[in-house]
Amino acid sequence: MVLLNLALDALNELFRLYENDKPLWVSILDGGGETLNIKEYARLFTPLIGTKPEYVTTEATRTSVAGTSLVLMNTLMDKVTWIEHMKYNENLVHDWYRPLINTGVGFGAQRWMTTLQRQYQFLKVMKSIVDTISNYA
Repeated sequence: MVLLNLALDALNELFRLYENDKPLWVSILDGGGETLNIKEYARLFTPLIGTKPEYVTTEATRTSVAGTSLVLMNTLMDKVTWIEHMKYNENLVHDWYRPLINTGVGFGAQRWMTTLQRQYQFLKVMKSIVDTISNYA
């Protein structure tokens, strides 16, 4: 029952992260998404599992479906918003990778949306090949 309550609380937090905009989310300089305002997050949300150790860091990014490359997603749903919300032990992250992770690139939502777009493009190419073969058969 404890795990169920924790999962429900985490799901509620995810919905609240999705529904809120500024000042909780700040635009990334390249315009490709948003990153979590950690101070505002700490003010609005209470920790789900108690006080976090100093070496554990919170990082989150989000991005939405854009352009014509995701026609599949437009067919399935009106809007896709991907949120990545991570807590990780910063002491285990090598110094070389910290800038990537701190800017949201390491675990970022943009990365997953790009992966989804690439997968769609791959399927689109494969479908065109199958359609071409079918036309000659």
